[in-house]
Amino acid sequence: MAPTEPGSYVGAMFRFADRVASTLIHLCLGPWVGLAGLTLLSVGLSLTAAFAVTVVGGAFFLALTLWAFNGFARFERARAGALLGVEVAAPVVDPRPHRFGFLGRQLADRSAWRALGYGVLQPVVASLAFSVTIAFWCGGLVGSGLPLYIGLLPQDTARLLIVDVNTGTEVLLTAALGVLGLVAAPFVTLAAGRVDLALNQGLLGRNREAELRQEVVAVSARRNAAVDAADAERRRIERDLHDGAQQRLVSLGMTLGLAREKLDQDPETARSLIEEAHTEAKAAMTELRAIARGIHPAVLDDRGLDAALSALAARSPVPVDIAVALPGRRGINIEGSAYYVVAEALTNIAKHAQATRATVNVFLQGDTVVVQIADDGKGGATLRADGGLEGLRHRVAALGGTLVLNSPVGGPTELIVEFPCES
Repeated sequence: MAPTEPGSYVGAMFRFADRVASTLIHLCLGPWVGLAGLTLLSVGLSLTAAFAVTVVGGAFFLALTLWAFNGFARFERARAGALLGVEVAAPVVDPRPHRFGFLGRQLADRSAWRALGYGVLQPVVASLAFSVTIAFWCGGLVGSGLPLYIGLLPQDTARLLIVDVNTGTEVLLTAALGVLGLVAAPFVTLAAGRVDLALNQGLLGRNREAELRQEVVAVSARRNAAVDAADAERRRIERDLHDGAQQRLVSLGMTLGLAREKLDQDPETARSLIEEAHTEAKAAMTELRAIARGIHPAVLDDRGLDAALSALAARSPVPVDIAVALPGRRGINIEGSAYYVVAEALTNIAKHAQATRATVNVFLQGDTVVVQIADDGKGGATLRADGGLEGLRHRVAALGGTLVLNSPVGGPTELIVEFPCES
């Protein structure tokens, strides 16, 4: 509907009236909520002071008070969302356990201390906002209606604060001021609501400093995970080269050396040694190609994750069902890591799981690429600090992803990896 049509103005007026009414309810509740907050603060600090001589008791009641104010903060954020129509985002909470448990976590919780400060300031701000708002509404009603009821007052005189109103001019002037007050009252209500909301957002909402601190911690964790994953990858390549291709190349060199010595004296033996060296060279090339595929297969770049995983499944000694449902390409980092995770998981299944079948599902869930790998083996797999799965977890964490392993003894085993999509 065009904004110039009458219906649009009616709708806008109803929406405006609804905002004013809900804000007015919020402001009327404010002093009572503030009183509840002051009561909570008084009880909490009184108990803290009473048990402060035992130190631990005082710390416990202070932590309990802070915990209670976190609940108070949740209520106030919900009240602002319901009545002011603004969702106040909750502060970021550090998920890591504290060395001193509940006491340490609560006493070190900055958001709880900010909520306690809100409990001190909110009654003052709420009372002032409520008083100013009610003054405009009541003053407007009393002033604008004065001509209607002044004749019912003693001596036809209205006492407004310290001023007596009794003449016709004074009554009309008071009525005009009352009308202006009523006109201004909705806007004053909304302004007072914004002041109250600003206090709510400032002390109970997300703190930019805390967010940046959490972001730095997350980035540092991802950086460390990337370093660990790269180091594990380097050691794996070194091990594969040392145990496989390097040994074959050493054997190849020795065989060719023997063939050179026998070439003039015993051509038949030399020819046999050369054939053996040729076979060894082909085996070394096969192993080098396998190592290269483990790092980053060419088919992944050329034809995508579906083709690369299908080729991987074709080489697996355990039958594997592959299902890839990804619209378009998902970025070289995500596809490379997903391929590596599946390759390592299928290798582990073939070596340890005693499985007869495995499944690999890759799909998009919202803004997340999900890789699910399952087998019907004996289960009992764990995430150990020195295990291969821990290396996978580091590689996934380097991209901001998560790895979850479900492997009860007796099976089945399910590995779920999630990668946030690249922009």
